[in-house]
Amino acid sequence: MTALIIEDEVSAQDLLKCLIKENFPQLEVVRCIDNIKDSVDSLANNEVDLIFMDIQLTDGSSFNIFSQVNVSSYVIFTTAYDNYAIEAFEHNAIGYLLKPIREEKFVNAVNNFLSLKEKTSFSANLSSMLQQMNVQPKEKEIKRRFVLKFNDKIKIIDTNDTAYFVSENRVCYLVTFSGDKFLIDDSLDKVMSEIDASKFYRINRSYIINSSSIQKIEKYFNSRLIITLKPKPNDDIVTISRENVADFLHWIEVNN
Repeated sequence: MTALIIEDEVSAQDLLKCLIKENFPQLEVVRCIDNIKDSVDSLANNEVDLIFMDIQLTDGSSFNIFSQVNVSSYVIFTTAYDNYAIEAFEHNAIGYLLKPIREEKFVNAVNNFLSLKEKTSFSANLSSMLQQMNVQPKEKEIKRRFVLKFNDKIKIIDTNDTAYFVSENRVCYLVTFSGDKFLIDDSLDKVMSEIDASKFYRINRSYIINSSSIQKIEKYFNSRLIITLKPKPNDDIVTISRENVADFLHWIEVNN
């Protein structure tokens, strides 16, 4: 049996491969992919039995994959977000694992896949599937401020005062509206999983922006967008990929 991993963090890819090797050696990981375009191309030309799929990729939501290619494989979603369960189970999902992934939950999800593979047909309504996979909706705890070490002092930065988070040379920084820049220990993935998604949006691999930091949005070549931020970042041009444009504009419309 074959498996495909769609995940944009190398550490998360390595964890999944390790869990598969230790618990299900009969499952062969044929490829790891970190973006929507390559995922669509791969699924259009190759069939796999099982897909491990992160929901938020750097170039957009992985749900966009299903609108571009017919996915017949079973899918186990692996995500830092707990508010996509219903939509996930409308896209071939047989598992919904919240990060950090617990080995016990991982084993249960894959065992469910193996059980389904042995059956000639698969039919289950959404409510019974959610119960079987033990997906319990819960209210997300939103981080309201960051406690940071600043020289020999402790600095407390409110998220309302944060213009954007930026990753530079694999180091993550918090930038305030006043232009102050602070080193933080967390990755952008972890930051995005903890802050208010109605106020912050990850526009690409390097930036998570506060909606209030957007000064101007302009069209760019290849159907992309240029975002002018305040304060001005080090990058001359901050862009949103073509695949992420629709989702971003929808986010702008429905959030304050």
